Amino acid sequence: MKKLFITIIALFTVVTLSAQEDVETIYNEAAAAYGARNFTEAAAKFEKVVELGADNDEATRLVATAKKSLPACYFMLGGEAARNKNYNVALKNFEKSVELAELYEDTQARDKARVWMAKVYKLQGDKVLNNKDYAAAATVFEKGLAADPDNTGVALNLAASYCEMFMSSGDVAWYERGMEVYEAVAARTDFKYADDAAKAREKITYYTNKKDAKLKGAAVPVPVSVPVSVPVSAPVSAPAAAPAAPATPIAPAPADAVVPPAADSTAVAGSAGVTTEDAGVPESAE
Repeated sequence: MKKLFITIIALFTVVTLSAQEDVETIYNEAAAAYGARNFTEAAAKFEKVVELGADNDEATRLVATAKKSLPACYFMLGGEAARNKNYNVALKNFEKSVELAELYEDTQARDKARVWMAKVYKLQGDKVLNNKDYAAAATVFEKGLAADPDNTGVALNLAASYCEMFMSSGDVAWYERGMEVYEAVAARTDFKYADDAAKAREKITYYTNKKDAKLKGAAVPVPVSVPVSVPVSAPVSAPAAAPAAPATPIAPAPADAVVPPAADSTAVAGSAGVTTEDAGVPESAE
């Protein structure tokens, strides 16, 4: 009986060590893929690390780092898609980054992905707004503002969409919704929002005059300084550099496993009037 017990313990030890080696091997493969900018492969392998290491106390550190790296992988995939103007794909990846960041309680990664979601929604919405499909534009800008309530560029265009919907339909409710958004932007006191706050105040006067004239049945000429539509933002620029690569994968050992950097971005979250042509695509994951 004692001999059988010892045999079982030995077998359990071998199985545990084997599982640990598997997790470390996959982790190092994930780190290498990350450093090579193959974020799709890196994400798949990091997900495997989380799965295999869930009940393995020896893999706790690797699992924790994999969880930190997963939102970064999808964040960078979103940036690559935005660079190629695949905006729907970009949004899908940024949304996945947000989802994983929330799951793993990484608020910083979550907020950065949301900022970029808003930027992509603005790119989409600007094009629709210039085509004068105000209802469709409003739907896109609503999503952008929900992703990043501090994106005052999105807010201004949403308000303009609402006001133009009033001009088209005569439904004062749309004008009122536009004024609510404009007033929220105009009320911002931080210096970085000063330009957009001034624009909001200008638009409040402009659309109030248009509303009064419309209700009286008169036409109001469009001032040159207050265009109805907005220029389409420039295409998102390509990531300038790869993220800092992890060290070359090494022999599997918890203390030596390669650790890829966590996600980061050079963009300034919530800056007023910042467009993708100013801020660029997420450049690196550091």
